[in-house]
Amino acid sequence: ADDGGIVHQMVFSTGCTTFQDWQSYVFFFHALQAGQPGQVTRIASGCTPKEAEELKQVFQEQIAPMSDRFHLHLTPDFMEIKPGMKYKFANKPHGLKHWLEHALGYPNSNTHDDDIVILLDPDQMLLRPLTS
Repeated sequence: ADDGGIVHQMVFSTGCTTFQDWQSYVFFFHALQAGQPGQVTRIASGCTPKEAEELKQVFQEQIAPMSDRFHLHLTPDFMEIKPGMKYKFANKPHGLKHWLEHALGYPNSNTHDDDIVILLDPDQMLLRPLTS
């Protein structure tokens, strides 16, 4: 816990492109430099099995050594909102829901009820920590 028992859960949603890999690296780096408290998680949605393996490897080699508070969460592709209809922005809310359920245990666990979830975009960078 940070800030008197409150845990900050900073998350950002991406796809599996090389461009968003670079954005993610910069995001994690600036979270480290700014001294962002709590956990920082990249939610990557819709990776092929090959992309997922490559992403996990790069994360373990380049991101995880920065901080044990940095995480990667992979989700299915949520872009197809109904058969034959894709909406590329659906990955962000559904990826967040997937992370809440699979990483934090909602709604079956109340362990993280007092956590503050901060949802940002991968092209944002921190100049100072976001706290309560």
